This record gives sequence, C-alpha cells and structure tokens, in this order.
Amino acid sequence: TMNPSQIDLLNTLERYVRNLESADNTETERTGQHVERLNEYIDIGLEIANSTPIASTPEVREQWIKRIYQTLFEAALDLMLPLHWRNLCLDSLYQPLFALKHLYRNQPNGEQRIRALYYELSVTTHHIF
Repeated sequence: TMNPSQIDLLNTLERYVRNLESADNTETERTGQHVERLNEYIDIGLEIANSTPIASTPEVREQWIKRIYQTLFEAALDLMLPLHWRNLCLDSLYQPLFALKHLYRNQPNGEQRIRALYYELSVTTHHIF
C-alpha cells in the first residue's frame, strides 16, 4: 500500500536528482550519498508504479515509470550537472526501461513503444556523450 509521505519523498528525491543539491561533505562521501539517493528515488518511484491503490491501471503505471525515466533522462542530458552524475543517471535508465518493457510486453504496439524509447535514448546519447 502507498502513503502520501512516499509521494512527498519521491518529489524531494526527484528535485535532488535533477539539481544535484550537494551536501558539504568530502567528495567520496558525497558521491556515495548521491548514488544512495539516486537508487532510493528509482526504488520508491517503481514501488509507487507497482502499488495497486495508486497505479490501478497499466496507463497509470506507465505514467509513474515514465516520470522516473524522464527525470533520469533529463538529468543525464543536463550540461549544467557534473559529468559523473550525468553518467550515473544514464547508467540507471535501464531500470525504468526494463519496467516499461515488462509493462508493454502484453500491450498492443508494446514492442514499437519500447523500441521508440531505445531509439530516442541511443540517438540522443550518441550526440551528447
């Protein structure tokens, strides 16, 4: 079951992922903390996407997963963010992609929809990285 505080936490973590609000620690601690927050963001987002009360239909599940995907995608392409963070976000994109692939597998045009996402990702990253 879902509770509103999880959505609040997701919103907070989403801002963190997009803006990389750094704490005033040593670089190593910060990187570890960033990775932890990034993983927490993905975990909570996918948990919300799979929770029955909120994500009661495949369409709603898709919106939640795409929100995670889009946040990571935008962070990966944001030239104002440090390269190591952009790479981390890019490397993490497989998680929402895999969740979408799973969601689309029994849907009409599901294969085309996942292929379109992979294509967008490969074309964009080819030009940016």
